[in-house]
Amino acid sequence: MPARFTRREIIAYVVLAGGLGIMAYHLAASLSMGNPHNDLAFRQAVESWDQYLDLRQEWRPRIGAAASAKLANVISASSDTEKQLRNAVGLHSALWMLATMGVLVAGFGRRALPLMWGVAAAVAFGYTPGLVSRVYPWDLPALFFFTAFTVVLARERWNWLPAVILVGALFKETTAVLCIAPLFLSGPWRRRIIWTGSLMAAFLVVKVGVDLLVQNPVPLLSPTVHPPEGDTWRLAENVKLLWRPPYTHPIWINAGTLVAVFAIPWRQPNGHLIRTIAVCFAGSIMIFGVASEYRIWFEMIPLCVLALTRWLLPPDDVARELQG
Repeated sequence: MPARFTRREIIAYVVLAGGLGIMAYHLAASLSMGNPHNDLAFRQAVESWDQYLDLRQEWRPRIGAAASAKLANVISASSDTEKQLRNAVGLHSALWMLATMGVLVAGFGRRALPLMWGVAAAVAFGYTPGLVSRVYPWDLPALFFFTAFTVVLARERWNWLPAVILVGALFKETTAVLCIAPLFLSGPWRRRIIWTGSLMAAFLVVKVGVDLLVQNPVPLLSPTVHPPEGDTWRLAENVKLLWRPPYTHPIWINAGTLVAVFAIPWRQPNGHLIRTIAVCFAGSIMIFGVASEYRIWFEMIPLCVLALTRWLLPPDDVARELQG
C-alpha cells in the first residue's frame, strides 16, 4: 500500500494531474475539427440510437466510449456546433486523463511521478498536430483501463483483473489481450490455464452480447468486414510503412517507448508478460490497423513506461529521490 500522502503532497499531485488534464484538453480540442470522423464519433452518432447503428462495424461495440462521449456533449451543450465539438472532445479527454493520473497516484503513491510524466508525454506525442488528425472517444478510456491493469500487475491485485478486462471491453475490445496475464503467474499450470480460459470465456460472452445489441453483422469480429477505404487485412500496407521517412516511422510509436521496452533485460520483473502483450497487440494492429496512426497504440503506453522506469529508475532510487 502506498505511503499516506501529506497535505502538501496531495496539493502538489492534484496540481500536476490538473496540468496534464489541461494539456489533454487543448491537444484533443485542437484536433477536433481536423477530420470529419471526429465529429461523427463524438457528436453526430451519439445523438440517436439509429445514427449510432449506422457507424462502422468496429466502432459500434464500444458502447462505453459512446456513453462517455454523450455525457461530454451534454455537459458541453452549445448552440454553436463547432464550439460544442471542441469543448466536448477537450472535456472528455481531460477527464479521462485525470482519471488515468488518479489511478497511477492511487496505485504507485510517490513513485507515480515519473509514470505520470511518461504517460502524458506519450499521449502528447500521439496527439501531436501534423502527425495525426483524429481523436476518438475510446482513445483515452483504453489508456485508462490498461493503466489500471498496470497497477494490478505491479501491486499483484489480481482479483481486480476480471473487472479491468470486462468493463474495459465496453470501451475498446483490446482488453482481450490481457486475458493471457494469468499464464505468467506463479502456481500450478492447471490453475493458470483454467483462469486464463475463464477470462477468455467471460470476455467472449460480453463481446458477443454487445455485438448482438449493436447489430454487428459478424458477431465477435471487431474489424469492419468491408471497410469503405479498402480491405480489412492491412498487413501488406503496414509492412510498407517500415520504409517511411524517419520522422513518420512506426519506430516512434508512443514516443518510442514501445520499441525501447525491448532493450530491457529479459529478467526484468514481469518483462516476459509485458513483451508478450506488446507482441500480441502489435500483431493485431499490423493485420487490422494502420501502424502509423499513433493514437491506436495508447494501450501500450503505461506498460512500457512502467517497464522502462523500473529498468532505468529502480523503485528504491526513485523513492529516495522523491523523499530526499
